[in-house]
Amino acid sequence: MCRSVIFTNGTEERRLAGVSKEREQLKLRSSVVVTQIQQLGTFYPAEPEHQVLYYFNGEMCGFP
Repeated sequence: MCRSVIFTNGTEERRLAGVSKEREQLKLRSSVVVTQIQQLGTFYPAEPEHQVLYYFNGEMCGFP
């Protein structure tokens, strides 16, 4: 199971994330947008071997 989270850095980013979430909720009237909005904490970069992500559809996305 996956969940989505928007990490914000400051009040303006938090406000914009909330506006975005509300906009998406209006598009999805039969579903509930459960994306959480949280304050950004300490960021720890992943090790090089974890820099490749796989999407659910099987496409690979790598970050340099």
